[in-house]
Amino acid sequence: MPEISFVDCDFGGEKPDFMLQGRKINRYLNAANANSARKEDKRIKGYNFSTSGTSKAFIGSISVTFHTDKPESIDDFLEKHLKRNPKAITSAVKKLARRLRELERISVELQGRKKLPPERVNSRPNTLLEKYIRDVIGRRSYEGKRMEVEVMTDISGGEYVPPSVADEARNIDGVYEDETYSVKPKSWLLDKTGGRKQLSEQVAMKELGVDHVVIYEKTDYDKETCLVTVSYEIYDFIQDG
Repeated sequence: MPEISFVDCDFGGEKPDFMLQGRKINRYLNAANANSARKEDKRIKGYNFSTSGTSKAFIGSISVTFHTDKPESIDDFLEKHLKRNPKAITSAVKKLARRLRELERISVELQGRKKLPPERVNSRPNTLLEKYIRDVIGRRSYEGKRMEVEVMTDISGGEYVPPSVADEARNIDGVYEDETYSVKPKSWLLDKTGGRKQLSEQVAMKELGVDHVVIYEKTDYDKETCLVTVSYEIYDFIQDG
């Protein structure tokens, strides 16, 4: 399994847990998305897969910001992305808040308010929800893109083509030698399969519809040197195409 290293001190920053009632809040948001997203997908032109409240359909293209503006840090990335997409955070918050209406008790607690009529659900600050969205758009997106770029650079020797907006909609994170790649963290695979057997993992990866799926995992971070170490494995599906 290939292993790469790069220096980035932002990877040593604080990583909030965003817990509620002993569980990570993304569990509740995933439930809200699963319950509502498919009903809305048909109305989102250009997206033929289930869209979450933080998908590029609502927050803008993370790849365009990263590859075009070349941010040097998480804060720099967030600033540049919000300059391109000034309504990214508020749009995602409102979208998820609407989806959480069907999980009213959780919605009320996440937004730190008393129960309000449905039409006023977005009229007050979404404290915990907004912090979570800001973290997703900022830290998580930056770290994910940074590792994606490092992995694709290692695979291609720096010769790959970054994804376009259209590529992103097709789960493509890079094109090298006319073959498509999707780069995902190991946590994505675990979430998709629920830790089930290899067959389920193969199905989950194949459903991405690309020639190669790359699964990576951050294996080490040195606080003194800011050295990030990542291992990855490539799964080929081109023969099935």
